[in-house]
Amino acid sequence: MECKTLKQNIERYCSKVDTDRWTEFVRDYSAIGDSLIYGGKHGGSDAEHAGAEYIAQQLRSIGVEKVEIVETPVSKYQFNDARLRVISDIDNIEHMEIRPYGYRSPGTGSNGITASLVDVGTATRDELKNLNIEGKIALFCGMDVLEAGNLIAQIEETVINKAAALLIYAGEGVLNEETIRVQTPMNKSPIPIMGISLKHANYLKGILKKVGEIELNLTVDAVYTPDVGVTYNVLGEIPGSMSEEKIVFSAHLDHFFRCIQDNISSCAALLGIAHAVMRSGYRPKRSMIFAFHGAHECGMIDTKYPYITGSYETIKKKMTEWKNKVIADINFEYAALALEELKAVTTIGNEINLFDYINYSPELTGGFEKKSAGTGSQLYNGLSWCDGISYCTAGIPVYTNDIITEQLEGKSAYIGRDHSNHDNWESYNPDALRDSIRYYGGLGIYLDSLPYLEIDFSAQSKRIRVESDFDSLEEQGIKTGRMQYKLKLLEDASKILLKELKDKNQKYFMEVDSGIDTDKQREFYDNARRYNSYILKIFDFFQTKIDAVAPSDFLISRSGKYLMNIGLMEEAEEFLRNKEPEKAKQCLFQVDMAGISYYFSEMISEKMCHQINGKEYEKRRTWASGKELNCYTFYPLMTQLKQKIENGDEDFKEEIKMMRKAIRREMIRFIIELKREFKTIKKGIKMIRCLKESI
Repeated sequence: MECKTLKQNIERYCSKVDTDRWTEFVRDYSAIGDSLIYGGKHGGSDAEHAGAEYIAQQLRSIGVEKVEIVETPVSKYQFNDARLRVISDIDNIEHMEIRPYGYRSPGTGSNGITASLVDVGTATRDELKNLNIEGKIALFCGMDVLEAGNLIAQIEETVINKAAALLIYAGEGVLNEETIRVQTPMNKSPIPIMGISLKHANYLKGILKKVGEIELNLTVDAVYTPDVGVTYNVLGEIPGSMSEEKIVFSAHLDHFFRCIQDNISSCAALLGIAHAVMRSGYRPKRSMIFAFHGAHECGMIDTKYPYITGSYETIKKKMTEWKNKVIADINFEYAALALEELKAVTTIGNEINLFDYINYSPELTGGFEKKSAGTGSQLYNGLSWCDGISYCTAGIPVYTNDIITEQLEGKSAYIGRDHSNHDNWESYNPDALRDSIRYYGGLGIYLDSLPYLEIDFSAQSKRIRVESDFDSLEEQGIKTGRMQYKLKLLEDASKILLKELKDKNQKYFMEVDSGIDTDKQREFYDNARRYNSYILKIFDFFQTKIDAVAPSDFLISRSGKYLMNIGLMEEAEEFLRNKEPEKAKQCLFQVDMAGISYYFSEMISEKMCHQINGKEYEKRRTWASGKELNCYTFYPLMTQLKQKIENGDEDFKEEIKMMRKAIRREMIRFIIELKREFKTIKKGIKMIRCLKESI
């Protein structure tokens, strides 16, 4: 049955959403920036601090009394300005003003760096082998030319070849030739690294082609202090009336360029939700916390995980207060982006809440053509790219808006704008902002109105079935009967527990609609508190014991990572047997650091592996800590394969032998992790049954 009181509360809340006010906030907030030309609020910068203080002021202005700024450590980067000039005296050449945008790296003195320009293509090992770039400015094409993650290796390759400065441009995946796009390098850079547009790159390459050599002067005004700085995280709280539990709404407040979507509009969505809750008169049962995190785009250095620093450090500081009390984090990215479909992604087991909420969710106002119950946890592995990952790894269920699917399908208006100077007002849609505020604010009220936390732990069983191909394992002689039996027991126990919790919430809905008093409502929440704490412990247990991080930074089950590698290597082996090395190469590129090894120096691929699982980097892994799995470079295999592809050699016996050895190694690790997951499932069943017996 539907709860009429809940539906009325959500409708009243939606009627108080003020999109015009928060559109003005977007305009004012985007004006605060490190660079007068480009904006930007980088981790630890003056503009980021000013932005955080402005958000805190906005929270107080709408009546949120409890507002605090939590300072957390970062590597400070503040990009103020840069200029690039051709200083060679060349006839019949139009002199073009180039204003680069900074990657996190040092500035120059007031006189800048004067040096020759060298076009190094895509900055691979082989391209640089025959070039002398020492003391010169290196120009290369990054981002989508290779896999995006290879940008780190491209930078490292040019640094070890002693370039004086780097100019990086994006040749694909951008809106137009005037797009300047940057990413988050994890390198501890000793030299200035700057982003320029394809138009300006072609201009420079055209001069090089005409005259052979040119001198440039690059001046960069930037503050770069590795491991020395603070970021500001703003927390505003509307106190709960019945429980010490909490619901968090989160978004990051830092950004590259002006970044109207990524992520200023999401800050507006959080403020819009807080404002509408206050205006509607809704009194949350649980405290509603509005968390604006700094240093999302970059905060750490010399790590595989330089991003999402602010939310991770905030969680570390607040978990003594929040542990087993925060029942949900609702996270936002690109909240004013119009899409065909409004849908949410959630952590495994929480899909049930999205499907139940759909009946209470408000009607759309034009920002989206339709709404769905969400993708559920189908895109769960991609939560590693939002602040929600900090909450998830701390044992907190996460919901976030799905803005990725339509980009991958080629339908989004945001395509080509990510992390660029074209994340501007052209993609801003006030109706989408209104729909986001209405839908996700309503979701918060819905979750707040359930005394008992509903999580379907049988989803963990279904996940393992999907990621561990039992039929294939049986064909290879690996017995999975006991594991499958335990998975069935987990599913059965979870369904029984979920039904009892839902029955209790339905009983509460009936009594609320019949008019029970506040004391009786508080009694429901008091009784539910003990169970919710234990449910969150079970949720945390499964996340901790099953989740791992793939080298691509996506989440995957521990056994699933090794099984995925096995499948890719077996596919590559078959291609080599059929004399199709290019297809084999593409398969192997998806395995650990194989792609890096193919293009870049061994020391670079080794360093990147160590950052993933080496002991010397374990304190620099932020949210990925505890989720490490073995990672390999495959350097001998990939360098030999590269040579044979280039030479047209079709004898791949040695490479197949090396691959078979790697497959056996991965199979051993897969079986070890599958056995550990078997123990996890057994303990999880016991925990669920203990909780069920206490209800």
